Amino acid sequence: MTDLSHWDYTWTFSGREVCALILGLEPSDAWNDAGGNSSRLVPVLRRLQEDYERARISNLRCIIETTPEKRHAYLTDMWCIESEGMRIRGRVFDRQPEDPGRTFLTWLQSEEARFETQLFNRRFILPWLERGQLSSCYSFADPGGRPLPDVDLDPADLPLELQAANIAFRAVFNGYGDPESTFKNRLTAYLEANFVGLGTEAVKRIATVSNPDKEPGRKKVAKE
Repeated sequence: MTDLSHWDYTWTFSGREVCALILGLEPSDAWNDAGGNSSRLVPVLRRLQEDYERARISNLRCIIETTPEKRHAYLTDMWCIESEGMRIRGRVFDRQPEDPGRTFLTWLQSEEARFETQLFNRRFILPWLERGQLSSCYSFADPGGRPLPDVDLDPADLPLELQAANIAFRAVFNGYGDPESTFKNRLTAYLEANFVGLGTEAVKRIATVSNPDKEPGRKKVAKE
């Protein structure tokens, strides 16, 4: 049995990580075809991607056709799984349905919403598995035995800049961006790509407060 306990430390996973962990495989080894596992991974990846695309289409339809309450009902059926980015932007839309604009509608139709770029949170993965009665070798429950946060208590409940700091930190911590760049520069790149309405000064503030490296001076690997 592969030891996957180091994955207990993260809340978000890429689609490929989710699929490998469901099969009880170390993601980096599994997707390098160590042990010939690629044929086992393909149907799991296909299911996850199809159910993510269902959520994407449901969101698009609901923005145009219905209310936030009905949208939520669509997205809690067994066939849908939202990504972290989708859920956050959906909550913003729920509060500002009169102007989905680039905060949600445009995002759903953009390259940024591609399955390959998404992160999936434990609190979305576990209900998706349970609703579909899908087995998983790795438990996506809270490893500390605590109940997972209610799906309505997510980062979108935070003030916008705090929400952005929270999401950007976790994305970079989980590998987003150029590995040769500094943590702060990767934060800045993520914020500029995913929170386009913040403005330059807000991005600078958030990147500064979210950066765990507070040592002054130029970093050796920085690409300025």
